[in-house]
Amino acid sequence: MTGMELAAAAVAVVAPYLVEAGKGAAKTVGGEVAKPVLEWMRAKLGGRAKAALADLEAHPDVEVNRDDLRVQLVKALAADPSLKEELGALLPTGATQAVQMTQNVQGPGAAGAQVFGSNNQTTVRGGRAD
Repeated sequence: MTGMELAAAAVAVVAPYLVEAGKGAAKTVGGEVAKPVLEWMRAKLGGRAKAALADLEAHPDVEVNRDDLRVQLVKALAADPSLKEELGALLPTGATQAVQMTQNVQGPGAAGAQVFGSNNQTTVRGGRAD
């Protein structure tokens, strides 16, 4: 498992937990998995990665903060390979397959499609131009 996969999985687990914590629902939404990962990050990360984590904790719904933490976590894992094993042990099996897809389709005649996985077929027919 690569550092990038681990970082993506860790952020995918922690960010929604932090969003829900802001709503007071973190005890029931993902806390059993996210809390140990978050505590590990707080204890193990330093420098720029720790700052990126603080930014995400302050504003977990901001995608740039999620991206920044992913990048900084990849760098931290590359600098200290022992952290990869530690983080990997905290993540549930399959967490490294976390995928986030976002699509914004706007305007007259706009159309879009998103696909994940393999053996997919997608057809987008032209919309109406106003």
